[in-house]
Amino acid sequence: MSTEEPGGLHQSFIRSVMRTVLLADYNISRQRRGRMKKSSMQGKINFGCLVVTMLLIAGGYVGYKFGRVYLAKYFLDKKTFQIAGDAAEDWKGKVYPSNRDIAEAVLVEARSRGVDITLDNIVAERNDQTVTIQISWEGDIVIPYYTHHFDFTIDHTRTVK
Repeated sequence: MSTEEPGGLHQSFIRSVMRTVLLADYNISRQRRGRMKKSSMQGKINFGCLVVTMLLIAGGYVGYKFGRVYLAKYFLDKKTFQIAGDAAEDWKGKVYPSNRDIAEAVLVEARSRGVDITLDNIVAERNDQTVTIQISWEGDIVIPYYTHHFDFTIDHTRTVK
């Protein structure tokens, strides 16, 4: 017979089992930390990811080529409107004494935006009531396998104040 109190054997057995379970859990988690899950790709690229990446690169290139031209047109349009307004307010001709001076001011802005035009493409007219600036600009956007021809016309008329 055992001299232990009743249930003592049962409690020691439970403690022993718990210790074994905890040690086994500790050892398993330690083994998991030591090794990482291996990738099944091993240096290969997913075809769908490659296609999406190539489309993004091609879209960025086309956007850059078209964006440069259309942004230059947008800013030249805004600046031409401003120059026409300045010339309309300058009815005494202090800032822009002649139509050629107005055209040259537009040409300076066009060149600063990367627009390749000449004075022949710019028509500036001033009379007693209005100032009119007309710009014609054409060129090509060349990308592989495609050439886009553009023809822009900017026309602003401002009333003399």
